[in-house]
Amino acid sequence: MAEISSSRLRDILAHTIGPTPWYWKTFPALNSAAGQRFVWTHHGDQGPLGYLVSLALEQEPDKPRLALNSYGRPFRCAIVLRHLVPGRTKPPLDML
Repeated sequence: MAEISSSRLRDILAHTIGPTPWYWKTFPALNSAAGQRFVWTHHGDQGPLGYLVSLALEQEPDKPRLALNSYGRPFRCAIVLRHLVPGRTKPPLDML
């Protein structure tokens, strides 16, 4: 087996999407077709979204569009984005 350098291994791990809630900061950035930015938020251990990581529009952080439970991993999927962006019927070209 070929050796891998520790710096290369750190780079690979830094770009790997880990499970919720522990690695929520590794989740991919998402933008709507209208250019609106979605943000991921970890909700700690209190409240109705306790222990969850949610996805919401940056300007509407208290209105989550998606919530992931423990061990969930987000992935870029045009089908999911259609449900997150009201009125969207086709995926943005950069998501195909």
